[in-house]
Amino acid sequence: MAKTTKSASTLRRNSKRVLAALQAAGVGPRARALVSQSPPLRVLGLDLNTNSTGYAVLCERGRVCEWGHVPTNHLASADVLRIARAVDDAMGGVLARVDAEKKATWRVGVEDFMRTYRFGRFHTRGIFQLAQLNGTVSYACWRRLGDAESAQPVHTHPSAARGFFGIAATKAGKKATGESDIKEQVMAFVEREWRKQQEQEAEEEGCSQQARLFLSRPGSDGACDVPADSSSRLFARTRGGNLSDAALDVADAYVIAAFTRWRHFHDQLLLDADLAAQFADAYVALTAAHADARKSATPAAEERALAAMGAAARATHLRGLFAHGVDAWVRRAQAAPSGTWEDVV
Repeated sequence: MAKTTKSASTLRRNSKRVLAALQAAGVGPRARALVSQSPPLRVLGLDLNTNSTGYAVLCERGRVCEWGHVPTNHLASADVLRIARAVDDAMGGVLARVDAEKKATWRVGVEDFMRTYRFGRFHTRGIFQLAQLNGTVSYACWRRLGDAESAQPVHTHPSAARGFFGIAATKAGKKATGESDIKEQVMAFVEREWRKQQEQEAEEEGCSQQARLFLSRPGSDGACDVPADSSSRLFARTRGGNLSDAALDVADAYVIAAFTRWRHFHDQLLLDADLAAQFADAYVALTAAHADARKSATPAAEERALAAMGAAARATHLRGLFAHGVDAWVRRAQAAPSGTWEDVV
């Protein structure tokens, strides 16, 4: 009886071969060129709340241009339009400072406030207020940036952004306090990223040092004197080592901005038709080489499936493998020691 050929949708991905084909296609040099040759890029991350909105702006190299928060706790939570106007006015000032000549391409990431609704866990009124604020500020930012399709805000749930960077609550923290220590883990991530930025010799044009040295903790070894500016006060820890809610809002906004920046370059790689074509050729060649190395009279399932596919089906299958590979490669790239493309080649 003849064996049934598996369809492309049921084939098991060979992730190792996919990544090998991407490397053979030159994904490393192409990714580095994307960043080094990128036109001026600014990525705005927002963590919206009726009491305080954190924001962070990164450049194409991932360095901080500006970050801070917009306090709105003097307004009633139900006064969503006034809160939105305060945030919009503040963002107008931020955009003017970090892109005075309006030469940058903008990407906007907004922290989504919930994935699913669980009865009894949330206050319905608060959910509606956050939804209204989220939509109103997102639209206002889009209008400020000229309604460009590329600048349309992308909403990302914080758990997705944190998961991308491997940020997770620790069991030890929950056991000690009875509560999740995810906020401390987010801040620890921001501290590491900021130290990396400080250690980089060259600074991207247009990026400032507005927030430097906020990481120094009272009594820590090697701590530097913290400048008495607004950023150092915002991120200053109390004697007990705690941070303000505003500081945590800024940290959340930074994570959203960093995630949005990585997804921008991820999407740029997916649009590289030459890279996709070279990947397809490399993947087919690697599959054939594997078949020859097996020296078996019976082809493997993927070999049989590729041979049975028409041109259109094969192209679709290889395109899906390409997208899977780019996603896996980008995740490996950001997890590399310095978090740059250069570490994954």
